[in-house]
This record gives sequence, structure tokens and C-alpha cells, in this order.
Amino acid sequence: MARRQTVVTAFSMTLVALSLTGCGGGGSDDSAPPPVQQVTVNAPQNVQAVAQDGEISISWGGDSTAEAYDIYLASDLELDYENYSTYDNAIRLMDATSPTVYTPSDISPLYRVVVVAKRASQESAHEQLITVAPRYTDQGETVLDHQTNLVWKKCAIGQVYDEAQNTCLNDPARLSHRETQTYINSNEPEFRLPTESELITLVHCDSGSPKFFLTDTEEQCEDTTQDTSIYTPLFSGTIITVNGGYRSSTVYDTRAGTITYTRVSFGRIGGKSNTQASEPAVAQIRLVKK
Repeated sequence: MARRQTVVTAFSMTLVALSLTGCGGGGSDDSAPPPVQQVTVNAPQNVQAVAQDGEISISWGGDSTAEAYDIYLASDLELDYENYSTYDNAIRLMDATSPTVYTPSDISPLYRVVVVAKRASQESAHEQLITVAPRYTDQGETVLDHQTNLVWKKCAIGQVYDEAQNTCLNDPARLSHRETQTYINSNEPEFRLPTESELITLVHCDSGSPKFFLTDTEEQCEDTTQDTSIYTPLFSGTIITVNGGYRSSTVYDTRAGTITYTRVSFGRIGGKSNTQASEPAVAQIRLVKK
């Protein structure tokens, strides 16, 4: 009887051991694949956004960690691409390739641009926001404004354009209205003094308030953070922010036989400066043609 019980017990232990082995217990499976390591997606490099003829050309460099790229644009001071749809004129260009050309329906404001690399469900970090003004085309010594169809001299009278540095050297000259006309006739006959309503469109509010570029002579920039209210990536060099601003051709008054012309300020609170210049008072001058 004792012998039979011993045999049964041994048989039962064998069944338990086989059961544990079949369920993965009591051993290791050397054939299991190693864990997959996730590849980090690198941010795009050397992102550039260039305005030309009312379009925005966006280019960048990438590497093998990215499978695709998305471009986000919006006309706002900030751009959180994960919530891009909450911004003005926002758009997402999916699976874009470099370079990509985008034509905004509204070219009047500034745009912020972000390029994000993707790999499966991963998204990369991105470089600093890039700002671009599709209304402007840089033509070297001149700037074409597609919003107004005006061509501006990049430098004020008295300044010299440095092509290598793409900037204006020297300080602007201060001329009376008559001296300005004499200079134009002798040196820039295809250009002229801008009207007050034309000159106001050159005022750029870096705060975006009341808008990025003014359109009304009664407007002024609000809460600006820079000393100059002009788009300095194109209109660089010394910008006069005091002494009454830049001369316009708009007549303010003709009483007492004296002609008085209006001016526009490009100072911190740019826009209508509420100052006038009676001939022969002197002022700085920016020239324009259409």
C-alpha cells in the first residue's frame, strides 16, 4: 500500500512540473526579441522663411530621424503649434518638403512660422519662431509693398545703401520742402515725397496693436517694445525717432501765406505724430514711387 502511494505522489509532482513549464514557469524563453529602442526625432535645422512677391518660401535641413515635416503659420505675436487653430490666419501644412512655398490670402500682417519634424507618433522640438512679412519684397536699395503697390527707398535721403551688409549707413539728412524737391529733381527724379496716408503704412507696430502695420493717419502703435516703429529687418540703419518724424507732401495749412506740411513719427509710439512743419523748417525724408 505504501509503495502505491509513493508512485502516485511522484506521478502528481511530474504533472505539476510539466504544467509549470508549459505556462512559462520555472524557466526562461531565450527566443524572445529584445526590446525596441525609440528613436529621438531631431528638430529641423536652419529654418528660413523668406517673403517674395506676396508668397512665403520656407526651407530647412533635416536628418534620417524624421519621416515627415509639418509647417505651422499664423499672423500673431505667438504661435503654440499644438493649438495653432486658435490664432489668426492659422494654417498647418502637413507632410511638407523643403522648400515649400505658401501664398497667404491676407498679406497685410506679419506671420510666425514653425517647422516640426515627425516620426510615427513622435514630434520634435522646434527652433525659435521665425517672423516674415509677406507684404514686402526686398529689392536691394528699394522695398516693394504688395499691400499698397508702393516702392520705397530703403534708405532716407542722406544715407548710403551698403549692399554687402544690406543696411543703410550714415544719418539721415534734414531738408526743407524746397530743398527736398531740389534733391529729387537732381538725384531721384523717378521718386517723390509720400503723402501722409502713404507714409503711415510704413509704420510697423511690433506689439501687433492696434495692428501690425497702420492704415489710418489717426492711428498710433500701442505698447511697443522697440525704439523704432518700422520693419527693421528691411529698413535698417539709423531710424530717426525724434525731431518730429519724417516729412510728407500733405499740406496741413496755408494760412498767413505759409505752407505747413504734416509729418509721421517712427518713434516708439509710431504713427501720427501730431507735428507739422512750416516751410522752411527741416525734417528727415523717405522717398517713394508707384
